[in-house]
Amino acid sequence: MPFLESLYIKARNISLFSLTRAIFGFFGLFYFQTSLYVHLTKPNPLFRIPLFDIALLQSPMFLGLIEIVFCISIILFIFGKKVELTGLLAGITKFIFLISHLEGVLAFSYLIPLGFMAFSFTALMAKDNEKKQNLELPISLVIASIFIIGAFEKLVHFDGMKIRLAFDLVNYYRPSFFYYCPYGSCLTMDLAPWIVIPVELVIGILFLFYRFRRIAFLLNSIFIVVLFTFVSFRTVGVLLITLQLAIGFIRSEWKISDITKNSLRPCLYLIPLFIAHLFMKNSPIPFVAFIDEAIINLLMFLPLIVLSDFAINPKNSSVNKNESLKYLLWPIVYATILLLFALLPLIDGHRKTHQMGWSMFSGATANKAVFKFQLKKNGCQSPPNYAPVIHKFSANQTEVYSSFSEELITRYKNKIIEVCPDANVSDLNVFQMSN
Repeated sequence: MPFLESLYIKARNISLFSLTRAIFGFFGLFYFQTSLYVHLTKPNPLFRIPLFDIALLQSPMFLGLIEIVFCISIILFIFGKKVELTGLLAGITKFIFLISHLEGVLAFSYLIPLGFMAFSFTALMAKDNEKKQNLELPISLVIASIFIIGAFEKLVHFDGMKIRLAFDLVNYYRPSFFYYCPYGSCLTMDLAPWIVIPVELVIGILFLFYRFRRIAFLLNSIFIVVLFTFVSFRTVGVLLITLQLAIGFIRSEWKISDITKNSLRPCLYLIPLFIAHLFMKNSPIPFVAFIDEAIINLLMFLPLIVLSDFAINPKNSSVNKNESLKYLLWPIVYATILLLFALLPLIDGHRKTHQMGWSMFSGATANKAVFKFQLKKNGCQSPPNYAPVIHKFSANQTEVYSSFSEELITRYKNKIIEVCPDANVSDLNVFQMSN
């Protein structure tokens, strides 16, 4: 059929960078719309405590408007229309969404809007950049910022990180790893603070320079496979590898039709890995289950890792890859945005902003006072769970809410009293986190 044949030809001529950008955009759309749907289908969907006490962030009309802007922008972004504008709009609107809906918002949720902005600045650079100089720098900057700023935060709060790291990660352990390291009490977690800082710092710095970026790809890939064998952050791994893939394709002229058997030959190793997984899955033996987690990671990430390495290999592209100091205006603007994001936790000393600026798991909250109150159930619907900025613990008919931010938990408590006037709510108490 002529129509299908024409569609097939068009699909084969899509650039792999455009395809990677579309996949990243679609993932962001799915992630945020799913989160919004979950929030709206819960009891009291208007129960919302923004991160900052700004009236505009509590206006349903305003949030509805930015959601409309996001949906239009991200669809145009996915199809490559005005990426320099639509990526920026999608990033800004979703950043506003994240500080307005704290329910289940983790640090890496901010990676998605920052990724949208990185693609936007890349498109701005490409407008008058025929030689494609430094085009991948904005996307490289967002990955480098995660590692460099994260390492710096951990170094500054090193003593606190040694205390808090195992506690912060315990809810994310793989069951097989938890067997060997119950409650973070094992040699691996004792060594982790000493290993993770230099590893993150090296990977982040290598991502900044083209000549070392292929090494950065390899180290980042190993880091992701190893880390997500221990903890359940595979979504983060997919985001990082997708951005890495975009860096690999950005200065090449590859299309879907250029993917050859040679470029995918290493993926043949997936066959024996998949067979091994079939034998190991659901194994009651903890060691076997642990090895199976590593195999699952390889099955997920190996094709993307292989493609990104093949694309960045200078032998596989005819595009000039010499670095130049020209065309650095937009990367500097974007680097400033990333720096401001990194400084956000300083607003309140990492109390309610400890999931921002890549300061998660840094131990910045180790010596902070914790504020809590109790709510006795009396038929009123439980408010949303705003972990990790507000934690909820349930026991019998009592719920205990705690936070490092007195201001945030006070607003949360007042909102409960407003929604449930008859609720039995205790006074706010404070205690010090101990080892």
